Amino acid sequence: EHTTEMSPSAVEASIMKNVWHRLIGVRGGPASMFLQDQIYPSTKDASNFGKVVPKDDASQEIARHRLVFLGEIHSMPPIIAFQRQVQQEMNRSASKLHVIMEHFSFEMQPLLDRYSNGSMSFEELNQEYLEHGSEGHLLEPYKDLLEDARSNGVQLHAGFIPRPFAKKFIKEGPDKVLEEASQWLRSPIVGLEGSETHYNVFESLISGRFLYNNNTDSQPPTDQFRRIFKAQILKDVAMANKVNHLIEDASTSSDDG
Repeated sequence: EHTTEMSPSAVEASIMKNVWHRLIGVRGGPASMFLQDQIYPSTKDASNFGKVVPKDDASQEIARHRLVFLGEIHSMPPIIAFQRQVQQEMNRSASKLHVIMEHFSFEMQPLLDRYSNGSMSFEELNQEYLEHGSEGHLLEPYKDLLEDARSNGVQLHAGFIPRPFAKKFIKEGPDKVLEEASQWLRSPIVGLEGSETHYNVFESLISGRFLYNNNTDSQPPTDQFRRIFKAQILKDVAMANKVNHLIEDASTSSDDG
């Protein structure tokens, strides 16, 4: 089985390491990061370092890997079009493609299921999402991606812990929230401490501070977003747990994918 996760947290579509799946670069060299229409390997001795990669080639390179994380600026048509292209490429070779979306919290899975099985139209999905959902994304720009997924048998998954839990995590602290949200978290819970490297990237995405500047004038991250960083980690850990469950289910399935 193949798994792709659409997580709106950056312009980049980063291919991240997992013990079960291989990444861009691992088969032929160092890991890579896709940024707009270029692929930047992590070391300069790779054959494609600094080269502009055509969008079609990039989507094919990304799609040949079994676990892919795609980041986005919300509701941007060019980014969604590329995500749709990767979804199509991956689905060609997958026995079953899973797409996990940050746009839907876990409690909204029945809504996605009703849409996927044809019990409701996209317009009805969008209306119920606006009336009852807590995530607040604009779904209309994703219509073609979602319709493609439904038409081609792609399994859609809600991927985020409900937004109110993240807010309570900031205001009330972790203990009570982690207990209430335990159904969506692996036990024991690990990874909530984050790291300075992670915060550096997170802060730059919110503040607009340019991260990839190697000169001495580079500015360090401010502490302005430390509190909401904790909430973001909670969301990320919950999504990681969801992805891990899908990987574990696939590894025990007779369908090799």
